[in-house]
Amino acid sequence: REKNSFQDTILHCACINLPDTSEVVSLLLEKRPDSLKEKNNIGFTPLHSAIRKGVSSEVISLLLDSWPDAMREPNSFRETPLMLACRKQASVEVVSLLLDKWPQSLRMKDCDGCTPLHWACAQSSPLEVIFLLLEKWPEATMERNNNKETPIDQARKRSSPADIQFIISRVSSLFDNAVDGSSLKDVMKDFIKMMWWKGATLVLDTQPAVVQNAGFNINVMPDFLSMIGRCCRVTTLMDVIRNNHALFADT
Repeated sequence: REKNSFQDTILHCACINLPDTSEVVSLLLEKRPDSLKEKNNIGFTPLHSAIRKGVSSEVISLLLDSWPDAMREPNSFRETPLMLACRKQASVEVVSLLLDKWPQSLRMKDCDGCTPLHWACAQSSPLEVIFLLLEKWPEATMERNNNKETPIDQARKRSSPADIQFIISRVSSLFDNAVDGSSLKDVMKDFIKMMWWKGATLVLDTQPAVVQNAGFNINVMPDFLSMIGRCCRVTTLMDVIRNNHALFADT
């Protein structure tokens, strides 16, 4: 089978060069299904190439459905498709597709020791992507790369937007053993103002004891319990109701 000087197959080239690739990719997969597993000279599968080019979620879905294990294939830099998607500022639709196929990819590290969250912060991924990564594995905020840098270090180093730096620093504070009730209330209020309900429930799920002792008054958001009840663990919600009546105090 013919390859170019970069060892790209015709499927690689279709993913890279054609503006509307879905029909062509579908035809190539029908004729040459094994081409999905071939790599070029830097270890890119066609899925890597498609992500790097920024093709539509429709094409990504087509490639993943044809070979789900493509998600587990690293390139020569030990980048999984999810890492590359975060480095290339992929849409939340594409990142969601990748995560659905292999959730464990969140915990993989490349040759520099970076997680997908490191790359999302360093390359200023869409805020929706940052939220999604944090909701799936918030502890990633504490992971360090080979240079001992956490995702917030990367965000600051690359001068990522202030909202990304703010969210990452707030979530990472939840895993600080020295965090106090006052600081935790501020985190909760910030997440509520942003209407990031899964972030608010993350506070309850990660620091239930601190919340119970914080005397946090939540009546500024009447539907708070309804919203968090859809997201947080049942045991967390029951603990809040049973042990922290201050949450329901009138102002």
